[in-house]
Amino acid sequence: MDLFAERPPVTEPAKVDQTLFLRVIWSGVIVSLAFLGIRLFARWKSFKKLFLDDGFVIFAWLLALLTAIDWQIVAKFMYQFMAITSGRLWPPPATFVADTERYYKGSVIVLVFFYTGLWAVKFSFLLFFKRLGQNVARQKVLWWCVFGFTVATYLVCLGDIQYSCLAAPLATLEMHCSTDSAVHYQRVTLAFNCAVDVVTDYISMSILCQSPELIDI
Repeated sequence: MDLFAERPPVTEPAKVDQTLFLRVIWSGVIVSLAFLGIRLFARWKSFKKLFLDDGFVIFAWLLALLTAIDWQIVAKFMYQFMAITSGRLWPPPATFVADTERYYKGSVIVLVFFYTGLWAVKFSFLLFFKRLGQNVARQKVLWWCVFGFTVATYLVCLGDIQYSCLAAPLATLEMHCSTDSAVHYQRVTLAFNCAVDVVTDYISMSILCQSPELIDI
């Protein structure tokens, strides 16, 4: 590729190396599994059964596990890409293009699983609130409004991912996805999705605030 015909200027290495990066990810999976186990044990101990909201939490944890597996596979390609573009690894190996494309495609999986898992937890909370307020008429209307908004924001967050800048051939990525407009789009959508995440949590909790009867149930 012309972009890598000459060695880039040598810059500082990544502050977090590959080993630490993967250890943090797998530690998070293990810790979350422990909390999931405590939750399911408490539910079973108290009610002798699990509920649909528990299923959404289990689904979210499975996505976290699959995300960790995905990073285990593609992390080496990500760090290789950073080492080459920072000039610390030269010349690029013959498999550089294919390896980098694997990294970008793996990133698509990470993003989709991240948003899906995050929203699965939100839906779990909503189902829990619905069960609490099944006899509160005012809460039912509010719940469906919040549910519809949450579904819409999930679809928006999935829809604004730059798939064309992650799943395309590397030559296309370097030509069209390194421009100022493409970088600006990434920053704007990241900030927007972060804001949407906070807003959906806030309006979900508003179900309890607007229906104080639930607190007494």
